[in-house]
Amino acid sequence: MVVSITDTSSVARPDAQNGTELAQVLVFDQDDDVFSFAITAGNSDADGDGRNAFNIDSYGQIFIGDYNDLVDLIGSPVELTIEVTSTSFTPTISHFVEIEAIA
Repeated sequence: MVVSITDTSSVARPDAQNGTELAQVLVFDQDDDVFSFAITAGNSDADGDGRNAFNIDSYGQIFIGDYNDLVDLIGSPVELTIEVTSTSFTPTISHFVEIEAIA
């Protein structure tokens, strides 16, 4: 299995809509395994509403889950650790998100 990501870093703004895509995790596997994706580190729920700042879907798309959580992260790079699980292998990769200030 080979795991890569479309971009190793991206920029998000606190005024972005929930659901804004930031990157795509790509998996290449000759064994036709079924994969699942999870953000296992670096994700926060700064406003305590039960929704994390970032999400990843079953296709490996990383997107903004709660734009309100981004306000406390302005100017700080966030390192997300993404785990890809298959029946035989569980690699992790990193994706950095820079939270840009609103001008």
